[in-house]
Amino acid sequence: MTPAEFKTVRESLNLSAKDVADRLGLKSDRTIRFWESGGRGIPDDAAELLIDMDTVVEHAILHAVEAVEETIAEIGQPPAKPVTISRYVSDEQFARLDPESFSLRHT
Repeated sequence: MTPAEFKTVRESLNLSAKDVADRLGLKSDRTIRFWESGGRGIPDDAAELLIDMDTVVEHAILHAVEAVEETIAEIGQPPAKPVTISRYVSDEQFARLDPESFSLRHT
């Protein structure tokens, strides 16, 4: 994985360099920024972590889209309002940004 690919995947996952550093057990996000600048090759375990996380998110999104499509097929008509699928990095972010939906999920 190139430094540009690493950064692109990290950002698409809405993760900061610190988030990735923490998940890899690194002391500082400076290492992540160094890798992304091309200062050193991306270690395989770091690349695999991001690829695995990206795959999990992709599968979750596909599952959500399929569920919406099945519901539309069952109802027999499209929804009255557009359907929005949101993804949050953590439960803390979910609770902060959409407390109403978070409370429904956790009741």
